[in-house]
Amino acid sequence: MIQSGFNIGQDTTPAPIPQTFLNSQDQALLNGLAAMQLDYGQTKEAIALLILSETSDPQNPNTLRLLTLAYIRLEWWEKADQTLARYKKEIRQTNSWTHLYTSLCFLGTRNLQKAHQHFRMFCQLKLKAKQ
Repeated sequence: MIQSGFNIGQDTTPAPIPQTFLNSQDQALLNGLAAMQLDYGQTKEAIALLILSETSDPQNPNTLRLLTLAYIRLEWWEKADQTLARYKKEIRQTNSWTHLYTSLCFLGTRNLQKAHQHFRMFCQLKLKAKQ
């Protein structure tokens, strides 16, 4: 009997990844590596690291912020908007970066009036921070 090496008829579904398989130091390291990948224009590589980090802790604000930026850079506007909404929910406040990212999402979807409005809020908050 010849065996093909394939497990035909057998369940080969991988086991689910546990929610907390990374500790906080490992997650911070993944986020740092992803941020460096983003700095050097390797966005898809960064997304791979960030999705792994997100799998471990879906509510981590730093992971969500970086993932939003990565989706914006790839012009994946819907994913960027969804991730940005989750980020805003986790930080429970708006800051200059949320306005900038929101502005970029509106710009990407051609909603120029809202993009301009959020960009002005971003600039105002940045000016206040300098004073």
